[in-house]
Amino acid sequence: MKRPTSPGIEPLESRIAPAVTILHPIFDIKAGVGQTGTDIDLAKMVDAAASYRTIVEFQTNINASGGAGSGIIRLELFDDKTPLTVQNFLSYVNNTIADNANNLNDYDGTYFHRLVGGFVLQGGGFNGPIAAGNRGTHVGTPYQVHNEFNNADPELDPVTGTLAMAKVGTTDGGGPHSATSEFFISYADNSATLDDQNGGFTVFGKVTQGMDIVNAMATLRRFAINNLNGTVNTPQNPNADGTPTTAGAGASPTADQLIKIVDARVVTPTAGIQGNHIFSEVSVEKISGDDFLTQTFNPANNKLTLDYAPGKAGVAKVKVKVTDTKGDLNAANDEFVFEEFNVTVLPNLVASVTNSLGNLVIPGQKGIVNVNLINNGAGIAKGDIKVRLFMSEINASGVTDANIASGFTLEQGTDVEITADGTKPISLLSGKSLSVSTKYEISPTAAGLLQHNKNYRLLALVESTSGTAIQELFTDDNVGNVFSGSTFQNAFGTVGDGRKGVTITVPDDISGPSNDVTLILKGPGKGEILRNLDGSLNITLSGTTTASSFSVKAAKGITPRIGELHVNDVIGKVALKNAQLLSHFSASGGAKSLIFGDIGAIAPDQTSNFSIGGFANLKTTISLGTVRDYAIDASSPIKSLTAKAWLNLNAQEHETLDLSGIGKLTIEQNLEANVNDESASAIASITVKGAILNSTLSTDSAVKKLTIGNATGATFNLGDSAQIAALATSKGTLTFKNVSDSSINASYPISKLTSLSWTDTAASQKEELKFQGLGDMKITGDLEANITELGFGVKSITVSGAVRNSVIKSAGDITSIKAATLDGVSVFAGVSAKPTLLADLANARKIGSITASTAFLNTTVVGSEIGKIAVSGVTGAGSAKFGFYADVIKSYVRAGGPKLTNLTTAGESDPVAPNYQVLVF
Repeated sequence: MKRPTSPGIEPLESRIAPAVTILHPIFDIKAGVGQTGTDIDLAKMVDAAASYRTIVEFQTNINASGGAGSGIIRLELFDDKTPLTVQNFLSYVNNTIADNANNLNDYDGTYFHRLVGGFVLQGGGFNGPIAAGNRGTHVGTPYQVHNEFNNADPELDPVTGTLAMAKVGTTDGGGPHSATSEFFISYADNSATLDDQNGGFTVFGKVTQGMDIVNAMATLRRFAINNLNGTVNTPQNPNADGTPTTAGAGASPTADQLIKIVDARVVTPTAGIQGNHIFSEVSVEKISGDDFLTQTFNPANNKLTLDYAPGKAGVAKVKVKVTDTKGDLNAANDEFVFEEFNVTVLPNLVASVTNSLGNLVIPGQKGIVNVNLINNGAGIAKGDIKVRLFMSEINASGVTDANIASGFTLEQGTDVEITADGTKPISLLSGKSLSVSTKYEISPTAAGLLQHNKNYRLLALVESTSGTAIQELFTDDNVGNVFSGSTFQNAFGTVGDGRKGVTITVPDDISGPSNDVTLILKGPGKGEILRNLDGSLNITLSGTTTASSFSVKAAKGITPRIGELHVNDVIGKVALKNAQLLSHFSASGGAKSLIFGDIGAIAPDQTSNFSIGGFANLKTTISLGTVRDYAIDASSPIKSLTAKAWLNLNAQEHETLDLSGIGKLTIEQNLEANVNDESASAIASITVKGAILNSTLSTDSAVKKLTIGNATGATFNLGDSAQIAALATSKGTLTFKNVSDSSINASYPISKLTSLSWTDTAASQKEELKFQGLGDMKITGDLEANITELGFGVKSITVSGAVRNSVIKSAGDITSIKAATLDGVSVFAGVSAKPTLLADLANARKIGSITASTAFLNTTVVGSEIGKIAVSGVTGAGSAKFGFYADVIKSYVRAGGPKLTNLTTAGESDPVAPNYQVLVF
């Protein structure tokens, strides 16, 4: 599967014409992701003092002795050899942070967060403030840069003093093309260590000044990299991995004790002598692709500006005439030469497989594979593509194989093409990504090429099928999922051949790798494992149909524990009610019924996944026991999901139930996980009988009935805000018990909301309740939240206790608001603030009645007409005015005070205008 290699960058060498010497030829330009153009100083071509490589300078807060000071680290960047990486690095150096009076850039203020003695110093990631378990805020990283690793060039070896890009490790979901802002400087020759990891690391510069500053950092104390607490580079462990600081031994470092980049900037070389050279006749010639390139030349400063048209791609040649007049005004004596260079603005699709085929591959196996596409080039990728899937052989570990780590390409290993479905249209701008799904089938021919008990990784190759071919800039973009290898098993000895009640017995003497057992099922037979399972057994099912079922049996009083369970094809029923699943479950072909007991380890570990594939016409019913540290990824609709509890024991990871449509969700006790449903189908009900804690519940569609026990720190996003018009005819009811620090954003009308209380424990952050129409809202206790109605008005808000420090706004009429106490409340009908001019009330709406039976304190009510006011205990603080603003106030009753009917004159201290009815206290 060899693909042609991309042309290299034009070598840098002097060109000599009879009388015109080009000292610094302009090398070919490859535009990196996000680039829209570039500026070129043509005079540098003939300037002996000019530098054709960019120089960057870091000013640090440390001196060469390791004390406080202002040490300088100067870096020479390899523009000519790693242009994309240099462009990416300079985007952070030159990006001025918005609204920053001090003109800081992305790297200014970041600290060197990782130092491994004798290995690397890493930075470019984090700003303070810091705290235990919190490294601070990461630099914004809008793009990933394409890997330009090249171990054939000695200058690009990661030796002492070189500058290279850091990447996300493959174990953390990264890959060869995952570099963003973080970089590292090598303390030693790291070629043997780094060249065979993660596709190799791109060296794109070197330290030319200040290596003494870099070495000084290696003498400092280092603290635990995750929690910044406790010295790790003890005399017994001098090369420990940690964060260098000037803090004392054992003390947690503060932000000012970190080693920082105070200022990062590009150093402009000293200007030389241009002499008698003149630059003229600049032209652009399209070589291939679109007419994407335009140029502007300013002869006054010899600046050539190249602009890349958005949404286009191609290769163009730029030509400029360089004339040496030798100071002679007679043009006939001039000598000249034409300098040429190419500009490449092309897309580059990096295809990354995001799921595997499971741990088993058999002839006839079908499923869906998701491929993530990232455009790491500067041009648009537009047209029809075909995704081809391959299996490439890997070794058993999938980690130590140098070929896998450095290549990830189809050229390595034994490649077997898997039949995949048809073409897909894409339009992908520079720096953007998308996910495409492709169906696959393991043909008998493909299966026959695989070797028994060998491991294979899944690769994707993206090809253009349309006339507007998607030209790619690079050749090594096929990223395999190294840790999701598949093993081919001889599947011809099947069981369950149409007979019912077939039993598979797993011997008790299983040990070692054979704890991974594969059950090949065919037809409606049952597959049962008769064994006291201890959690060491991983099970894979294949060959199942909607008529198949699977269960596990054990001796009485024993709870079987299963490590992983994978179903490669559709299955009718999996029943493990009396067993415990410790790790992953997947049903890549979908399932009709899943019945499990408790799932998840007793103690917090890593998040496990409950994955369900299939198609939209197959709706799954799921019943679970207590779930611990589990996420769900369901690409097919769920008819109903019931669990005893969904708990989060791992504080570092908040799980997500990622659903593609659910009819009914019921949690009997507490819910400590985010719920996300992206289906346009209405949800009948969501019920959490216990508490929902620090979680987000988001749906694209309307939830007809939402019933929650207690809610703390919860967010409810109900309905897609982009589909408000489509959801306008929906109705929903919301029922809660006690609620604190929780918000609602409903994009469809809510006919009824009830709760015992809705309180706010953090005075600095008032929660928002937003509705597109609100019917009856009833709070038995107190209410402390802002309420915003954006569509159809409010029918009634009834609070038995107090409404405090809240804003109630409605785009339409408000029928009634009733509370024992209104304290520090603003009620606005059709307006958004207290009026200061008559024009502010042009869109005001009616308010039927306002009642405060116990106290009316510092509260303002604004509407076009107020039908009835009934208040008691009216008081206010200071000289600020509060009260009622309306064109008509039909009835005002104050306990112990005046009773007024049909007010026709302005009230006291009318701030708006004469003849407008205002009752101000």
